[in-house]
Amino acid sequence: MQIAHCGWPSAPLDTPTKSWVSRTPAGRTATIHLPPGFVVALHTHDALEVFVIVEGAASILSEPDERDVARGDVVVFQPGEQHGIVSGPHGVLLVAVVAPDDLDQAK
Repeated sequence: MQIAHCGWPSAPLDTPTKSWVSRTPAGRTATIHLPPGFVVALHTHDALEVFVIVEGAASILSEPDERDVARGDVVVFQPGEQHGIVSGPHGVLLVAVVAPDDLDQAK
């Protein structure tokens, strides 16, 4: 068992941060903080990816849709589904889970 704290940064950040919670061949989990207006370009994975929005808000990009998400929302991307994210005016803190781990195959 692994336990990690996922809290809003105590000071404003102007660069994204990622903290690995777990990484095995079965999957990986990370907490990710994106500062206000940060853009993660459209990309795909060969694995399932799940975002749990912990704090803040963002726009999720997924061909052909764009959806706004906020605290408490869960987003699921199927393998091969193109997606990206634009953090909201106060940034976003999320937990990302990818299974199985395909980090070396992100496109």
